[in-house]
Order: sequence, then C-alpha cells, then structure tokens
Amino acid sequence: MRIMILCGHGKDGDSYDPGASGCGYREAEETIRYGNLIAKHLRAFAEVNVYEGNLYHYLFEAGGTFDFTGYDYVLECHLNAAANPSGHGTEIFVTTYEKEITVEQAIMKRLSKYFTLRDNDAVMDGVKRYNWGVIHAIKTQDKVSGALLELCFITNQADMDTYEQHLEAICQDIAQGIAEGFQLSQKDPVKVSDNAPESKPVTDTKKSIEQIAREVMNGAWGNGSDRANRLAAAGYDYQAVQTEVNKLYGMNTLSGSVSKPHRQIVTLPASAASWRVYKTNVAPVVGNECGKLNPALFGGLTYEILASPMPQVVTIQTQDFGRVNIYVGTETGAIIR
Repeated sequence: MRIMILCGHGKDGDSYDPGASGCGYREAEETIRYGNLIAKHLRAFAEVNVYEGNLYHYLFEAGGTFDFTGYDYVLECHLNAAANPSGHGTEIFVTTYEKEITVEQAIMKRLSKYFTLRDNDAVMDGVKRYNWGVIHAIKTQDKVSGALLELCFITNQADMDTYEQHLEAICQDIAQGIAEGFQLSQKDPVKVSDNAPESKPVTDTKKSIEQIAREVMNGAWGNGSDRANRLAAAGYDYQAVQTEVNKLYGMNTLSGSVSKPHRQIVTLPASAASWRVYKTNVAPVVGNECGKLNPALFGGLTYEILASPMPQVVTIQTQDFGRVNIYVGTETGAIIR
C-alpha cells in the first residue's frame, strides 16, 4: 500500500504560504514537522511519500498537475486557527464523495486522548465532510481517497502545549489509526527503519536529472546528508541534482548556491529578540534548531551570505554556532542586499 503525506502550505516555486501562526509557531513549518513524524511511524506498515511543497498553489494557482494514481490514500496535514484564542480541538475532513470513513474515525478516536473532538452533526466522531480544494482535486481527478487533518489550534496555547509535549506519541497514534482503519499488518522490522526511502523512485532504467530533482522536491529522497547518501548510492550526482532542484524552484544556481554578481549580506532586524539557527544538514523547521540568535541585543545583526541551499534559507557563519542555516522569508523582516 502507498500513502502520501501532504504538508499544508509552504513553498512552491516563487510562492510561499506560511499558513496560520500563533503561540510562537507557524503552520507551514509545523505541518512539515509533524507530517514527517507520521510518515516515520507509518513506514512500519506501508510505503510512504512526503510532499513538503505548497500543493494548493501548484494545483490551482500555478496550473500544475500531479500524478496521484499510484497512491491508495492521501493525508493532508494542517493546524487550525481562530480569531478567538479559546477555539480548540481536533477534526478531520473527507470529501462528500467518500463512502467509508473508517480510517478517519480510527484517527480521531486515538487523537481524542489529547484533544477535544470537534463535530457538526449528531455523531461525535470528529469526522466532517467538506470539499476542500486539494483533497477534492485528488478525489475527482484520480479517485484516490484522502482526508484533511486539522490536528489542533495553533492559536490556542493549551492545544499547542499538548502538541509540543506529546508530538511523537500523537503522530504514532495517527499512523496506527491509519493502519487500523486499513487493517494493515506491521512489516518485518528488519526491513523497516527511520532511514527507509519515502518512496521507491529508482527503477532498472536510470532516470534523468530533472526526474530525480522533481522527486527530491516531492520529498522522495530525504534531506541533508541523508539525501546526498541515497543519491550517491543510487548512482546520481548529488550536486547536479541539487542544482536542478534550485533551477526548478526558479533560482539561478552555481554549485548549489544562488549565483550573485557581488557579495550579498543579510541583516536581521533589531526588532527580533530571537532568531532560530539550524545545522546545515537538517531541515530548517521548528524543532530542529541548534540555537537562537538575539538581533535585538545588538541593535540588529548582519552576516555575509555564504550559500542559499533552498528558497528563503541562507547559510551564514556565526560566532556562537559556527556555520548554520537561517530562514529569511519576507515576513521575517530580514533584509538581503
């Protein structure tokens, strides 16, 4: 069985959608964080692929297409938000075309240990029906079953405290709920590990660099050094693939970094009291940080940009943390010149 985990919002091409924010979190970062944890636990039962791009933009605004026909189930990950901070709880949506909701009920039953179930009918099972754009497109285009999970409220402190304290267990329960709903048996543990590929992109015929780059963008080859090792083991040139990825993202690339006619610098504004830094071999998402800078303490901080390994992420050299990556999306106030 093949399952896809879609991490809601995020980056696709030149578009970045941060999603909702609250309690010190951004939805686009958290969906990647918890989506990958679900995938890790699901690999004990099925083949899993993770998509970290902004698929809504890709399907509707950019006019792209995506082949879902090889998947049996798609779970789209989100965090809910409300103007009133008292809004709380968990819920999951399926399209009006779905006849069976056994999987979604199993997920909600397990999540009820952590969050209040939200519902709008007489059956308090946390499952709702609404034709949200992505899951509706998947169902009508390729007849693949899917659901949109609003795990909890990013604007509710109690929800996010529970999320932070129990995230590993929550994601394991979601994975086990899916396995229970589909009646999946656990694989031979010898064949399953946290480092297992998220899909099986390599076939007997070697693929083009562009094909592999698109699989990388879809999350099929992991991240950082893990990605480099997998590509090398499969006979692909990591740097050539990464350059093609940057090209597809709309970046001018040279040896994997943004090409620039002069030295570029990034300034972190004095208004920021905290700025997360990440080791260069991990995904730059909340939870992976290795420390924090304090631009406000110094009236702002300025660094030379050493590389741009991915859109809106740059590599800098710091005194306290060494060579690290930081996120510099336009909404952060960072200035690049």
